[in-house]
Amino acid sequence: MLVFAIAKDSLKRIHKFCVRNSLSLQYIDNAHIASTAFLQMNNYSSNQLSLFIENDLISFIFFVKGNLTFFKSKKYSNLNEIPFELNSIVEEIKERELTKENIDELFIAGNFTSKELINNIESSTNLKVQLVNPFDSIDIESGLAEKTYVTEQFNKFTSAAGIAFRLLS
Repeated sequence: MLVFAIAKDSLKRIHKFCVRNSLSLQYIDNAHIASTAFLQMNNYSSNQLSLFIENDLISFIFFVKGNLTFFKSKKYSNLNEIPFELNSIVEEIKERELTKENIDELFIAGNFTSKELINNIESSTNLKVQLVNPFDSIDIESGLAEKTYVTEQFNKFTSAAGIAFRLLS
């Protein structure tokens, strides 16, 4: 089980905002956990490492055959640090013997992914990076299917789509 906590003060501010704007707070979610909804839909037979990059925070989730086995979150100051942090996490997973097998798949989501970062990760880890595309699992209008956000920047929508997907299922 993985439990996240939110500071009571932050929750009070969110609630106050909702009350002032006639909104009803129903859910609070974690962006990385929400983005993994698409990973867990299809493949429970592999070992999946999910990497989520947002602002100055990077988080790692490791699934062994569909079971959440490891979570870690770290701050970073430069995108060039991410391949080193990833290698450190892979080593930690091995040292803690969280799996006897290799990592089969590496997924990346979040706003701060780029081709350069993916190339750096692939060359330093020998893992093939897969981007999470929520639009592969969702029916969208044909007029939207050719928009830049859907064709090129889809990775930015994994959290929002994951939250929506969980609410509908």
